Amino acid sequence: MKEKLTLIVMALVMVLAASTFVQAEKIELTLLGMPHANNPEWNEAGIAAWKEANPQYAHVEVSLVNAFAAQLDVMTAGGTPPDIVHQSSSNIPGMVYKGHLMDLGDFIKKDSSFNLASYVPSALEAGRYKNVQYGLPRAWSAVGVMYNKELLETRGLAVPPNDWTWNDLLNTARKATFDSDGDNLPNTYGFGDQYTSHHRWPIWVWNTGGDLLNEALNVATLTDPKTVDGVSFHTSLYTEYGVAPRIVDNVLVGSSLTSSASGASIPRDLFHRGYMAFFQGSRFDRPTTDRFVYGVLPLPKGPGGDTSVMVMDFYAIHSSCKHPEIAWSLVKFLTSTEGYAVAQSPDKTYYWALSPHIRQVQQTLIPAPEEQALNWIKVAENARRPASVHPAIGIIGLDFNSVFKG
Repeated sequence: MKEKLTLIVMALVMVLAASTFVQAEKIELTLLGMPHANNPEWNEAGIAAWKEANPQYAHVEVSLVNAFAAQLDVMTAGGTPPDIVHQSSSNIPGMVYKGHLMDLGDFIKKDSSFNLASYVPSALEAGRYKNVQYGLPRAWSAVGVMYNKELLETRGLAVPPNDWTWNDLLNTARKATFDSDGDNLPNTYGFGDQYTSHHRWPIWVWNTGGDLLNEALNVATLTDPKTVDGVSFHTSLYTEYGVAPRIVDNVLVGSSLTSSASGASIPRDLFHRGYMAFFQGSRFDRPTTDRFVYGVLPLPKGPGGDTSVMVMDFYAIHSSCKHPEIAWSLVKFLTSTEGYAVAQSPDKTYYWALSPHIRQVQQTLIPAPEEQALNWIKVAENARRPASVHPAIGIIGLDFNSVFKG
């Protein structure tokens, strides 16, 4: 009898163990991640590193869906929403409006190992909406002004100080714009930017004190005088003052230069080739050769300030996730210093985005190739989330081509 009882107990233990094993084997997570900038392989490397650091989750399988934010609506409508979302922060307000994202506040409060103070404040703020933390950053880039030091020296111009203004930009850009071959057409420009991008042109609006939408995102403010003033100054650099290249129907006109690039990519091409003194962009826009010495400055201050744009890639947990604690563990790892450091290599596009952790980003920038590299952190001190991808109207754009045609 005793032997039978022992056998029964052992059988029950084995059944329970098998049941636990089977249940563990069934845990699957789906991560919807951005498909560009080598992000798929960075996510794969991050997931592998998370599993190695957390053997208790060896049974968890994480599947990647590589697509932009619109796929979230498709997956959710089809009844197969992802557990984790990895997208750009301009999408957060719209995702919250549609009920996609989980409040991370309780996870943050309960997790004694999680340190909010480690993060770059504006990168963290870009993952927040209406005082709720929905997303955490793995990488970010903010917009500053890169300069060609050698071109400035050739024109007898000093690198402007960090506290420069729009007037300083215009005056210096005028002196840097010139025709060196006597054909009455400029072949060196003072300024340029990726003017059509919703990560670029709204900066000029913000820094006159204007905006694109009201705080509730239900009224467009594009006709506000301050908004108009910002757009007018920006476009006047290309039209009235001629310190930026004139681009009509996506082609460079009125210049002795040519460019294989198209449209708003032309200014960056000219900067990379050494034909532009100042280029307003992020670290992704850096020169890719050692043709000239370059550095970075904060944005020039306009009538309403010098606010930059914080382009932050976030990780969030979907509101319908069935295993939120496991998802939190993965999100926390991917957005940690260890998660940022995974698979870093200069030949990967994501390498040029910056760590969301203050000490780590300082360590990255001190030996960086650009002069005054720590100004990227200075830029981030006064940066805000990009203009929202509105849930009803999408991205707000302007018809720059009509303006440039005159």
